[in-house]
Amino acid sequence: MRELRVGLVVAGGSLGGVAAALAACRRGHRVLLIEEMDWLGVQLTSQAVPPDEHPWIEQFGCTAPHVAAQRLKVLLRHRVTAAVRDGNWVEALQVAGPDGEALSVCAPFFLDATEHGDVLPAAGAEFVIGAEGADEHGEPQHRPRRSRPTSKASP
Repeated sequence: MRELRVGLVVAGGSLGGVAAALAACRRGHRVLLIEEMDWLGVQLTSQAVPPDEHPWIEQFGCTAPHVAAQRLKVLLRHRVTAAVRDGNWVEALQVAGPDGEALSVCAPFFLDATEHGDVLPAAGAEFVIGAEGADEHGEPQHRPRRSRPTSKASP
């Protein structure tokens, strides 16, 4: 299995994932951005209406300068299959490519920007998905008073 080491792994090429990757690149970090689909931006750009409709954004892209400077590596059509942990610390993610190639990506930091939080269950982390209650976190009152989780997992 091939191994890749970087400063930050961002799993998920959503708008938030791309923004986080670009912010880390601007600070000089080496970043690996993994996206399961064929494109970045996921739901936002799949509608074919990107927020920046400048004619050059598709030709040159906002990631291009960081890719050229080797601060950013983008792996499209790759998905997280497992996480390697040491206690509560994630040390690596196992990733499958479109051809079935397995890749181990190691970093001191991992950011889950996938649509469904794929890294959390892969890492065996405790998590809750669903509406948080206003009483729990002091959120605005338009939130439900009590939590309504749609799913919950604990190690």
